[in-house]
Amino acid sequence: MLQNYLQPQTYAKIKAEKLKRKFGNDGRPAPSNWREWLPALFPSYFSAQFANRHVEFWEWLTAVELGIKPRPFVAIWGRGGAKSTNSEAAAVWVGAHDTRRYLWYISETQDQADEHVANIGAMLEASTVEAHYPRLAARKVGKYGSSKGWRRNRLRTASGLTVDALGLDTARRGFKVEEKRPDMMIFDDIDGELDTIETTDKKETIITKKLLPAGSKDCAILFVQNLVLPTGIFGRLYDGTARYLANRIVSGPHPAILDLKTENQTGRDTIIQGEATWQGQSLDVCQAQIDEWGLPAFLAECQHDVYSRSGQIFLPEWFSIPDGRNRFSINDKGLFNRCIGRFQFWDTALKDKRQNDPSMCITVDLTPNYTLLLRDVWTDRIESAYLPEVIKEQAARWNEDMKLQEIVIEDKGSGTTSIQTIRKSAPEWLVNMIREFTPHGSKDYRAKTASMWMPRNCFALPYPDVSLVWYVDLLDDLKGQFFRFAGEGTVPHDEFIDCVSMCVLYLEHYLSQGYYARLANQTVLDERPSMGIHSRIQQALMEEALQ
Repeated sequence: MLQNYLQPQTYAKIKAEKLKRKFGNDGRPAPSNWREWLPALFPSYFSAQFANRHVEFWEWLTAVELGIKPRPFVAIWGRGGAKSTNSEAAAVWVGAHDTRRYLWYISETQDQADEHVANIGAMLEASTVEAHYPRLAARKVGKYGSSKGWRRNRLRTASGLTVDALGLDTARRGFKVEEKRPDMMIFDDIDGELDTIETTDKKETIITKKLLPAGSKDCAILFVQNLVLPTGIFGRLYDGTARYLANRIVSGPHPAILDLKTENQTGRDTIIQGEATWQGQSLDVCQAQIDEWGLPAFLAECQHDVYSRSGQIFLPEWFSIPDGRNRFSINDKGLFNRCIGRFQFWDTALKDKRQNDPSMCITVDLTPNYTLLLRDVWTDRIESAYLPEVIKEQAARWNEDMKLQEIVIEDKGSGTTSIQTIRKSAPEWLVNMIREFTPHGSKDYRAKTASMWMPRNCFALPYPDVSLVWYVDLLDDLKGQFFRFAGEGTVPHDEFIDCVSMCVLYLEHYLSQGYYARLANQTVLDERPSMGIHSRIQQALMEEALQ
């Protein structure tokens, strides 16, 4: 072949000239509709019928125009669902239609990013692309015929398209931003299976402080990957804890199979029920993947089953919505009127910075049979100097019926400071309610100890309600902190776990008394309990203060 006897730059120049003579500057007309364009240019990649998620993505991409910034698109698609193939073909599409000219293809590591860019290079050099877009298929050459930037981590075409590969590991050490800013960024394979929350925090810092700000004013942003872990970048983009790309479009998580059921038959996990979501990843293909990878890997990689029960401490079936187990209506005033005591538990933040846990207060009611109802959650990131005043406000709000008995504050960090400040300067009614809580054992130990009372029907959660703005973040079956917690470091923030654990352990003597009384079919108590020698004084002082 001629390529074997010539310098690369000389061969590139001859090839570009040959294409120009054969097809002209514009080449043969290509299909205008993306549904026809993809199989026409890349028949080996796009032979199966498009799934709904593919349609959603390509409708977004083909609407991209120069000078107009589109909403970011987050594609959470399972492995084997052609996620990278579509994002790599997207780079060719925008180059062919001149809707974007400078792309960054970003992955967790430089090697991963280089591989994706190499795949794009192979697509650009396809004979079908040469036929329709000869200048896009030709490498850009310099004044003296040398190839300009066609290497492992960069592609530059004669038509003006540039694609750079960038790894987050490279970006962490610093990188050179050219005078021309990228007008498209594709984030693919960002999360790692072994990432800790601290690792994800560092990746977010690179993405939000180094990469995203470097884009042009009309920069198109695409994130694409399967849901590798619940606390990763894509987990946060999905569950709403990511505080960037606020107007993003989230496509997914889309599993490979809907309503999947398997059965172990003589040692082989076999699909016995389910509907494939894409023709290109049929049930037969999925079965072959299960056979090769094993069912646990398939569930994680293709079904996004990262919210696994493995290690989960608080189980959703203890708080069943369909059968009403350990659930109550937030609008049941009769239930609250029968309340015989109320308590507040505070977990205060160690620091005031945005990335740290917020401060939180939960309010619980004690029922006549000594079970607890979660009435309210307050949470915010505020400076520690303002905490005593907020504690006072929350106490007054929940003591209008004079049922608030104690305010329990974790005795560490800003909590200790708040306790000291309240006792020095707060009204006497508030001072008499304050109690310290000193945590013993690890966070996991306290949570597991507290969880023992949940299946015993001693702690109830409210049904979902639009008025409970905190419900989804804390109590949603998939996204909520409560049900996702499987030990320290498994959720981005765990202040709710600390509050619930503190609450149950502090009031454990009531829960125990109520539980064993119910086992014996005995009535526990139907009058207000005394919570200490100051209870009557507290009520009198509060009534006097409110007059």
